[in-house]
Amino acid sequence: YHAPISNLDTNLTKFLNRNPIIHGSFRITLKDFTSRLKKPQYFINRNYKEETLNHFSVGYCDNKLKPMYERVLVPQIDHDGYVIGCLGRSIHEQCPSCKFYHNPKGICKKFNKWKNSDNFPSSSTLYNFYGAKQYIEETGIILITESSPNVWRINEAGFPMVVGTFGSKFSLEQKELLD
Repeated sequence: YHAPISNLDTNLTKFLNRNPIIHGSFRITLKDFTSRLKKPQYFINRNYKEETLNHFSVGYCDNKLKPMYERVLVPQIDHDGYVIGCLGRSIHEQCPSCKFYHNPKGICKKFNKWKNSDNFPSSSTLYNFYGAKQYIEETGIILITESSPNVWRINEAGFPMVVGTFGSKFSLEQKELLD
């Protein structure tokens, strides 16, 4: 997609005026979000650069009392720089018996590969839009992919103007945000 540079701020302002608050799971500072997380060893073991994971504030939840326990957490940041939700990727591989992603030392249970925090705004936001906005404005180019790990790989390849759609669906609200 090649956006006309002069229209980006005007279009974003119009979008935010129609959708003044993108409601998410919560709204906290990035510092507060990342302060409780550990190093995301799962993705480091999958050959993602540690600098990349740090840049995107990716971390691991080891707190048994939290709903994202045993998941790598990927924060979603709104247009003001606040974390409004997160995605969680199981650190376990697929169980050959039940096809879910639970701890292989335990009993089979429903544990999806990816989990969104409650009320996650997947249809009204784009992953990394906050981080990519400056580069989109500078180049007039945006690269769109479907997942946060794809965003990280494309960013590692030298293309910081990349966003993700949280899956294969591309909503009207996401299109309006890009327009």
